[in-house]
Amino acid sequence: GGWSEEGGEGDGDGAAEAKDSLSAKATQTAVKGGDVQRGVNASDLPFVFECPQTDAELDELLAPTTGSETLLREMLHRLLANYHAKLKEENRSKLSTIGLLLLKRLQRAATQATRLKELAPITSAIYSIAQQMPQVMAQHIQSRLLAASDAWRRKLTRSSSSSKAGDDGDFDGDDDGGGEDGGVAGLSEAAAREHCPLQPTALALIALCAEIYPLTDYRHPVLTPCALFVGQVLAQRSAPSTRLGVRRCIFLCACALKLTREAKRWMPELSWALLLLSQKTMTSACKLTKSETHVAPAQPKPLSFASLLSTHASPNGKNGALSSAVDEAAAVYNLLQATVRLYSDLPSITEVLSAHRVALSKVKEQRLPPALRALHSRTQLQLQRVAANGQARRLPLRLQRVAPVPLKQFNPVFDEEFQPDKSMDPDRERAAMQRLNRKVKKEKKGAVRELRKDAAFLSAQRNAARDKTSAYLEARGKRALQLLEEQEHSYKSQKREKRSIAKLL
Repeated sequence: GGWSEEGGEGDGDGAAEAKDSLSAKATQTAVKGGDVQRGVNASDLPFVFECPQTDAELDELLAPTTGSETLLREMLHRLLANYHAKLKEENRSKLSTIGLLLLKRLQRAATQATRLKELAPITSAIYSIAQQMPQVMAQHIQSRLLAASDAWRRKLTRSSSSSKAGDDGDFDGDDDGGGEDGGVAGLSEAAAREHCPLQPTALALIALCAEIYPLTDYRHPVLTPCALFVGQVLAQRSAPSTRLGVRRCIFLCACALKLTREAKRWMPELSWALLLLSQKTMTSACKLTKSETHVAPAQPKPLSFASLLSTHASPNGKNGALSSAVDEAAAVYNLLQATVRLYSDLPSITEVLSAHRVALSKVKEQRLPPALRALHSRTQLQLQRVAANGQARRLPLRLQRVAPVPLKQFNPVFDEEFQPDKSMDPDRERAAMQRLNRKVKKEKKGAVRELRKDAAFLSAQRNAARDKTSAYLEARGKRALQLLEEQEHSYKSQKREKRSIAKLL
């Protein structure tokens, strides 16, 4: 295919034609195989297959699941189950390749309205791979973010020399290409004044990061550069000049709010972008309401990711333009209300909301479409209430009016009603626990004392028995010696008598 490794625009017209050829080929295959795929179910999908190594092999493997989110989810589940990292050591490199291919497929699907159903299953598969190999997937996502940032900086620089005409107002080609070294510091003044929105490929990548990673980490290898990139895009001085750019900027503000909501981090670029968007959308809605040919919608509709594509850039008819303006303004109002609720505890919330309050006060409610008037009133009341609460929480400085701190007294404290046997602790449960502990300690000391007495008594009994036995054995030994001595004496006496008788004879 014509999709470059960095996910960018390729080299010249040849890469663009190759990329268009790849998209047309995939669409043609899906259309031709539609009749066959209508009868495809989960049992028809293969269970054992070779690991895809290229985009073409992955497209061929997932071709039977075209148009079915359930089949795509099942196929990706089987793919990850066959090459799980715990089955074989060599599966780790294959999973790394699959993760990179799925990232590319996610960005490609984000540019086609017919393939937006693939985003949720692919996101789940990428999350599963990130759970098995977090460092590898973090490196892949970091490289894609860096490529998207470089492509955005290049387009922002080019926008100073050529301004795009038409209702789309975006640049052709993919925005994830890398290679050139671009930086915000090197941008010209004209480029800094021209707003350059992100492409759907980069927006899908940012939304992926906010979905699969924890948002409360103080420092994160993926979310930290992602938040910095989002801040750079939202920090542009001017509002988007086209309706498509406005919708993409609204989506980016929603991603920024999600990145900061859990940890309650302060992002000044989000407040600035919402200020520009509110001025832009309210002005557009007021201008379209002046014309009598426009029929204002009854209720605003939520924006979808499909509205970020260039195919939805030009609404059908004047009524469609007003309806789109109302939807965009309602989305900005809702984002502003959510942001105010998030940062309502800031000490500087009054100054933060001052510019927004001025911008809302300049818009007359009667000039807005009827669907936005109630939302405009609620937003104004919320901003006034939060600003008033922030102002009420402030106290004047009293550094020179601090009461003198008295010196600590060391006088002894006497309690006339002191009772040594009664605890003075006001916490009765703690006092009862202390009393029980003392009782346990006392009983323990008594038990130890009794055990010591018993041990001494038993020792004395053992010594008496041992002395008795020793005395008995000693007496028996003396008696035996005495008998032996008597026998020896008798023997010697008889022997002497025998010699005397022998002499007489």
